[in-house]
Amino acid sequence: ETGWALLIGGNGAGYEYRQRDWQALVELMHALARRYGIRWLLASSRRTGGRAERLLRQCLDSSLVADASWYEDGQAFSAEVYLGAAERVFVTEDSMTMLTEAIYSRRPVVSLRPRRAGPTDRYARMLQSFSESGYLCRHALAELVQQPEILERLHCRVIESSPLDGLAEQLAKRLGMARPDFSQP
Repeated sequence: ETGWALLIGGNGAGYEYRQRDWQALVELMHALARRYGIRWLLASSRRTGGRAERLLRQCLDSSLVADASWYEDGQAFSAEVYLGAAERVFVTEDSMTMLTEAIYSRRPVVSLRPRRAGPTDRYARMLQSFSESGYLCRHALAELVQQPEILERLHCRVIESSPLDGLAEQLAKRLGMARPDFSQP
């Protein structure tokens, strides 16, 4: 069985989620799970908030969820486990940390944004850079809900090597340790 990960943020970085955006996210998750025969690995964050988490939990068909880590419940979330197990990663566009973790996981990454999205110029430039490099396929939630087949035309590139690999190699060399093997994602 195939699993896709969804890292869920919330209000911040110029993004504002309203109830209709959370409902669109649930609709999208249902549509994609049924269309592609997948189950979700979900992780919410401090930005998601209790109200949004409750709406997601109440409206989401639990049979479509392989595992979930809800921030409000205090559940421990291990990004590397979810990202390592997922074939594809979806991330709400409000968190640069979650976006970069997803991209560095060497999985195809799709970002999702609510109707009200006004990132700062610097933030928008970073998103544009990831998008132009092909490492991030950006979508409005409302658009993807209406046309989930868009994903079939997406060809998000997978980053060949994480910048973290280079840092790890430099550190290992400096500490006189064996060179790490990064041949497997």
